[in-house]
Amino acid sequence: MNKRFQPPRVLFNASVIFSAYCSKKGASRALMLLLKQKRIVGIISETILDELLKHADKIPMGREQLQHEIVRNFGNILPAPEEKNVSQYKHLMMDHGDAHLFATAKEQHCTHLVSLDKKHVLFLKNKLKPLHIVSPAELILALKDDNTKK
Repeated sequence: MNKRFQPPRVLFNASVIFSAYCSKKGASRALMLLLKQKRIVGIISETILDELLKHADKIPMGREQLQHEIVRNFGNILPAPEEKNVSQYKHLMMDHGDAHLFATAKEQHCTHLVSLDKKHVLFLKNKLKPLHIVSPAELILALKDDNTKK
């Protein structure tokens, strides 16, 4: 029986997208290339998009261009997660405002959550299995390891 390749379903925290659009190099930018090549499925919700647009002045492009780029790269922007799902994660969070990430990851059956936020997100790295909570560099390394095993 031949299994078809299923690309990882990766929820992007806004920090990674900011980094990808602010730098021409680095792991965040490399993930955007993998997204364009369809080697990963990139997922963001309306909550993440709202955060990006709220802080669009941090990115060297206009607000409309940023929204266009996000839609072009991620395709469908998912609805915000249900509050009942968000509330399940608030007790784990130092910043309750990040609980939406974990609720979205669960609702969308994500394999990975990629973030640059060490203090509020990455510290939960091994606590919410089977979800892999990783930095962009860790995700790239994991994808390379998966490719060498095939």
